Amino acid sequence: MRERPPPSREETDLTLKKAIFPLDTTAILFAQWLSDYTQPIHIREFPVEYPEPQYPAEGKGYYSLQAVPPLDHDVGEQPVVLEINCLYIVETEKGKFAYPGFWAIRFRIVSFAPKQVKVTAECNNPAVMGYFKELLKELAWLFPKSREAIQAEIDRLISHQVQTEPLPARASRGRKRKTRGPNVGTLEKVIDTRLKIKRDRIAKTKACQFAGISPKTYNRWCDDPMVLKRVEEELEKIW
Repeated sequence: MRERPPPSREETDLTLKKAIFPLDTTAILFAQWLSDYTQPIHIREFPVEYPEPQYPAEGKGYYSLQAVPPLDHDVGEQPVVLEINCLYIVETEKGKFAYPGFWAIRFRIVSFAPKQVKVTAECNNPAVMGYFKELLKELAWLFPKSREAIQAEIDRLISHQVQTEPLPARASRGRKRKTRGPNVGTLEKVIDTRLKIKRDRIAKTKACQFAGISPKTYNRWCDDPMVLKRVEEELEKIW
């Protein structure tokens, strides 16, 4: 069995995995939103770059996340911990094997005022870091008063990830590469997809299919300033 290379800084740096921000809501309402949002998550696959050596089956490995169950009672002002657990799935010639995993994403909610909570969000698995950021982006849109604080946490995560990535083999000397935005056709599709997600509450994968764009392209341009501005203008017409 192949050995996994030493963990990168992204896997070992605890500051990369945590985000802290306030929200104008209650613990039980937050738990209900998280439960609803994560219901379809089991159909997504989160591949790993290297096989996990602690599992006996060898083959194509990926993580599968499990939805958060809703709270069935009011917790009052007690701290609440909500965890998105994962399974490690291996596909082999003999079939598919599922191994019990661990918590991949965790939210700790502490009430500090009526309808106000402090949220500590943590990601414990580098393979699902993209989904972790996706959750934070969704919260930033749902809670405008906390949008700046959440976006600052997202920017910190992205900045740290960029800093830890290796430089390209061929770097131009003294030249600054121009950052190109999406072309007009792609821009309109990304805007249409984001509107379907925000306004019509359609799942991202389905919204991308309707708009004729891949989820990868959507993820690349969904936070483009022009996209955010257009989407916010459209949403303001409704609200």
